[in-house]
Amino acid sequence: MNGRVDQTLRAAIAAGLLPPSATGPRAEKRPWPVVLLTALGAWLAAIPLLGVVGLLLGDLMRRGAGPYFVGVLLLVGAAVVLRARELPAFVEQLAIPALLVGGGSLGFGLSRDLPAQLGAAALSLIALGLGVLLERGWLRVLLGAAAAALAVFALMPRGLGADALWRGWLAVHGAFALWLAAQYWLARATLASARTAAFVECCGAGWGLAVLASLAWWSGMTFLLGANLGGGSSAELARELAMRRDGSVNWPAIQAGSVLLSAAATAIAARAWPSLRRPLGLGMAGLLTVLAAFLPALGGVWLALALYAVSQRWRLAVAAALAAAWIIGSFYYQLHWTLAMKAGVLAAIGAASGRAAR
Repeated sequence: MNGRVDQTLRAAIAAGLLPPSATGPRAEKRPWPVVLLTALGAWLAAIPLLGVVGLLLGDLMRRGAGPYFVGVLLLVGAAVVLRARELPAFVEQLAIPALLVGGGSLGFGLSRDLPAQLGAAALSLIALGLGVLLERGWLRVLLGAAAAALAVFALMPRGLGADALWRGWLAVHGAFALWLAAQYWLARATLASARTAAFVECCGAGWGLAVLASLAWWSGMTFLLGANLGGGSSAELARELAMRRDGSVNWPAIQAGSVLLSAAATAIAARAWPSLRRPLGLGMAGLLTVLAAFLPALGGVWLALALYAVSQRWRLAVAAALAAAWIIGSFYYQLHWTLAMKAGVLAAIGAASGRAAR
């Protein structure tokens, strides 16, 4: 148990909010590299397992309610196993692929019987429901990330045309708005809703990471990545994202939204740290807001970074900072501004930052 949790627990017992026999959460016995390798092994094992299920139950999976029957059966079985208090690593490695294959089976049935967006929304809710049942923190983080990715796809309209970037920006920020609502509730949660708060905290961490990754993906390639990607499909997709921005008629609206989010990040950070209310802090925040106007995915990242830093969730704050670095690097590939203009903007921001720091 770390010092902050121990201190909070003693304070709650002293105030009579918790019984004297209350103890803190049990620490994970296995180190995080073992947990990470277990998760990666589960993803790799899910592919052949899904093939085996398809071969054995081919006719059942293709017709009627077969995918739903197999999916629910596997999900329920995996949930029962993973809810056990003491679970050997080998059994856990068997349960996780069953969880993934069950989700894949349900996804097959939903994509067959429902529109793609509606099926993705249903899978996102199922992932969150599993997060409620499974109380392991790292599993909740992964389920939250999967739910966020599915939610972004569900919010993406069908038949993307010339305004694809505008619709993509709205879809990612729609998922971001849901994350903000969860953070707002979490900041006002009481001890009576501690179990719900634990679920929201873990799933919200995964959801936030997935949203940060989506914002970085929406921005396209970062600096020098194009040479490393070569001519593959990922490189073509990233170049397409960079080149289509010139035709987006909603680009000013996207910029305005990014500026508003960056201004909200400034207000939150300044409220938590009075030193940022000084001219130097406000000047630096203004420069970051200007940068967010040129990079419309950056406003949401600044807001996530401010919320993580204020709540002292430093690992997640580092992830947000990495996403911000990626997005700033993508400025190089925005072809609707000349290279001289982009260099001038960055040089002006750097010069103003140096001047303010003197």
